[in-house]
Amino acid sequence: MQTEVDQNRWWMFCLSIVMFDSLFQYFLANLAGFTLPINALLPLLVVVGIYRFGAALVFPPMSTMIPVAILLSGCLVGVAVVPESGMRNLFEMGTALSALIIGYQAFRTGAYSNRSDSLVRWFLMIGLIYSAVCTVAILKLVPGLLPVHYSVGLREGVLVSRAEITTDQNFQIYYLFTSAFVLAAPFKIWRTLFAIAALLGAFFVVAKLQTRSGAILLAMAITMSVFASLRLKAGGKAKLVIIPSLLLVLAYFGLDLVKSQGSELITRFQEKEYETLYSRLFAAVFFFDKLTDLEYWMPQGNAGYMARYGGLPHFTPAGFLLEGGILAVVGSFFAFYFPIFRLGTRYVLGRLNLVSCIAFVGGLVAIVASLSLNALFFEHMWLWGGAVLGALVRQFDSASANRSVVDESLYNIKPKLLQV
Repeated sequence: MQTEVDQNRWWMFCLSIVMFDSLFQYFLANLAGFTLPINALLPLLVVVGIYRFGAALVFPPMSTMIPVAILLSGCLVGVAVVPESGMRNLFEMGTALSALIIGYQAFRTGAYSNRSDSLVRWFLMIGLIYSAVCTVAILKLVPGLLPVHYSVGLREGVLVSRAEITTDQNFQIYYLFTSAFVLAAPFKIWRTLFAIAALLGAFFVVAKLQTRSGAILLAMAITMSVFASLRLKAGGKAKLVIIPSLLLVLAYFGLDLVKSQGSELITRFQEKEYETLYSRLFAAVFFFDKLTDLEYWMPQGNAGYMARYGGLPHFTPAGFLLEGGILAVVGSFFAFYFPIFRLGTRYVLGRLNLVSCIAFVGGLVAIVASLSLNALFFEHMWLWGGAVLGALVRQFDSASANRSVVDESLYNIKPKLLQV
């Protein structure tokens, strides 16, 4: 048990490096005027883990890694045959694979009861820090230390600007939703209040960043976490009373404030021009159309798509098809999408422990977010993909262990006359 505790502490440290990557870059850029590739450390951290615990305890089992190997093989073919692909893609594949291993190990070693509480607190701290930093930045309380950057674009023919803080607006949700996991955990008043404060700050941030997908995904993370607490008998009924009551109180006393502070996001939901939505739907249609085209079974690269349509496909499966061909598509299906379906089935049936519920909610948010982004090698998607795999492996290992105990007990049954 102590070995697993030591492993879990190391992998949670590594997970924290991934989760705080954009915050490190933000402070380095603001304070020192330069940035460092923080995620370049991830392969080194995995190597250190191998040195400490051994390769057998670090790498996922072969059955889990085969789809990942197929995915990466397709992308390696893309590096070989597509002119614009090169060393950068190789580097991104290395950091993505490292993030997957880190997520896998953090949740495989954390999926037992006496570590679940610390996992919840850790994710609360991450979400609270990001929510606080982004909120203070938007309120311009210390603009010299926490500046806000703005990107300019056209909306319905009008020039508009959108705020950016630690990362691109559409990727910010990956750093804000983790406080929702507290709502799946056993009810503790102070922890729940801190989580609600962090989530209110997160909603304020996504409203000011004008990201519709971020608001939807944040609401989804909260809803699914509360539902998980009902199945886990972790004070879900109390949360169903407290959270809506708090929202009603806020709506009653602060409706005008909500309207004023969320006006940009409300406007985005009401606008009649859906250019960004259409671009994402078009990328999805492109993917399903070209999936049956044998020419696209070999990687084609992004250059042709960008030249014709003006940008990268904002639909990650389409990105896998273009950069890795059919191998990357098949590999990504069995590495990311099928495992989340398997874990989701157990979530619906109430067969997950708290840590596995966290892996499912986080994995689902990450995967759904990637369907409106070009996030092929984005470390957070791979981190949560690894978390789902780690939770699945732990779930099935536990089930096998329980079956072994039951089977052994059957052999140890003695006739009453022989029992002591």
